[in-house]
Amino acid sequence: MTSRTATIIAASCVALAIPVLALSPDPRFRSSLTATVFSDRGATARSGCATISLVWRPLPGATGYQSYVAASKGGDWRTLPSSTPCNAAHADGKTGMVDEEPAELTIPRRLFYRVVALGLKGAIDTTDIVPVEIPPRTQTGSKP
Repeated sequence: MTSRTATIIAASCVALAIPVLALSPDPRFRSSLTATVFSDRGATARSGCATISLVWRPLPGATGYQSYVAASKGGDWRTLPSSTPCNAAHADGKTGMVDEEPAELTIPRRLFYRVVALGLKGAIDTTDIVPVEIPPRTQTGSKP
């Protein structure tokens, strides 16, 4: 079993088209999103899928969180959990999410994640966008 991990931490703030209700954003929340990519996890992973673990810092006053993924920084954001070929996104505690995404056989794939903190009246803050590179999956059972 081969296991590769990579941890990526958001380093810059990117403006998003989300109505945010907070008067003063919390820089600790905005820069707190981390993503760890696991690939080739043997029998525990779905065939051809990479597992991405998302973790962020809690935001005081937030009543919940919504995670998003996109294929480009400015692309169409879809909420997690959502239907994917791997079909396995799920919450991992109040400030965590695990997503499974298809891994290409020969080329790396780049995805972008962000998390929105929700209050009683809607979005109150958002994390920086975190790029994640899913490495190519290895072929199993192939002969040279």
